[in-house]
Amino acid sequence: MPRSPADQLAGFVGARPALAPRTGAGVVRPAISAVAASPNARRLLGWDVINEPEWAVAATGTAPGGQDFSPNSELTAVSLADMTALITESIAVLREETPDALTSVSWAAAKWSWAFTDVDVDFQQPHIYAWVNDYWPYTSTPAELGYPGKPVVMGEFHLMQMPFESNDTFGEILSSWWETGYAGAWSWQFIEQQASLGLIQAFADEKGCPAGF
Repeated sequence: MPRSPADQLAGFVGARPALAPRTGAGVVRPAISAVAASPNARRLLGWDVINEPEWAVAATGTAPGGQDFSPNSELTAVSLADMTALITESIAVLREETPDALTSVSWAAAKWSWAFTDVDVDFQQPHIYAWVNDYWPYTSTPAELGYPGKPVVMGEFHLMQMPFESNDTFGEILSSWWETGYAGAWSWQFIEQQASLGLIQAFADEKGCPAGF
């Protein structure tokens, strides 16, 4: 999905949280209006509103189970309220300008699923790597990871035979998600892992799914 202006503005807004309420009207809307007016607008399936926003959120001090934020030191962290406001306003503008496009957020990990339950995306898109799988294993259902009620797509995991530095194979992992109610999975990433595309094709052939590259 296209990388939205809200994603590109994360550092900008993070540096000056007071600008967040004006992002939708002043920056996001003109850019999205241009996309909506494009002759190629029919190709737009959805928006990844922002990528891994958790790394730019300051610790709240009230996280359940001690699962608080630990922001990247290279970023200027904002409050959870400011980040939620940025995402929520961006989604509202996206739905007004491109009503047929789905909205989602690339969540960094299920560790922080508790924090954004009031963000109204069309589907959830958590990422999962070895460090996540150690504590929130891929065998968990969407609800067990904290994502009930909306379709869940595993939005980022290594496109390789053993993605989690364990003995679990790519096919076994996808089969688990297939069987436990996930809406899909997007492995990372096409450009650097083209030699591994056969892993996707093999799963598609086994399950009868369409696959094209």
